[in-house]
Amino acid sequence: MGLYESAHLVLWRKLSASHFWGDCRQHGVTVFQYVSEICRYVLSQPKNKLDRVHSVRMTVGNGMRADVGARFLERQGDVRFCEIYGTTEGNVGFVNVACGRDLPFLRLLIKYALVKYEHEKDGTVRDDKGFCIPLPRDDEGRAGMAAVILEEGHSLNGLELYRHVVGHLPTYARPYFIRLQEALELTSTFKQIKTHLLQEGFNPALIRAPQFYLDNAACSYTPLTRQIYEGIVSDKVKL
Repeated sequence: MGLYESAHLVLWRKLSASHFWGDCRQHGVTVFQYVSEICRYVLSQPKNKLDRVHSVRMTVGNGMRADVGARFLERQGDVRFCEIYGTTEGNVGFVNVACGRDLPFLRLLIKYALVKYEHEKDGTVRDDKGFCIPLPRDDEGRAGMAAVILEEGHSLNGLELYRHVVGHLPTYARPYFIRLQEALELTSTFKQIKTHLLQEGFNPALIRAPQFYLDNAACSYTPLTRQIYEGIVSDKVKL
């Protein structure tokens, strides 16, 4: 895009959080692109008097956490965030404004189809002719799980977390399970690797880490025991 618009483009061989703002000042950067946790790594550097001395007016990317964005603006000044969702391989974008489903008018703008995907094999589901299988419009997703890393010295308060989730997220976006992690596995571009989490599911027999489930009866995230797990699997415990 920079070459197409005859704009100056600055490329780094790899991210250096300690030199990030110095490089921006040196080259007069006005817009930078971020992926996932890059801004959090930059914020982990010690504060200094030059934090707001830069020409950056906008940043574009995906995966920005709300708390990281708030800290970024407080520290770095008035920078506009353009949060998107997409892939370098994709040719269509989606906007999540209707309960996580695509909108009919989008199909009038560009032809596309949502197809079945198998997480275990990390690939699309194909028919006997090798074609992708369209996803039914009313096909429901699975119950979501959030892998969480607690700050040192803190513990999970199920009641407070429940109130926060219910107060800020619509029903379809609320994680039914919480799994505590000491660290998250990342790719070279700082994206979270979820393959192992998907394979393990929420079975306490396979997972040593503490887990909690959305307990609407108790209005809390309650510890997930072997007995409760078996009840959920057998449909005796309703989520």
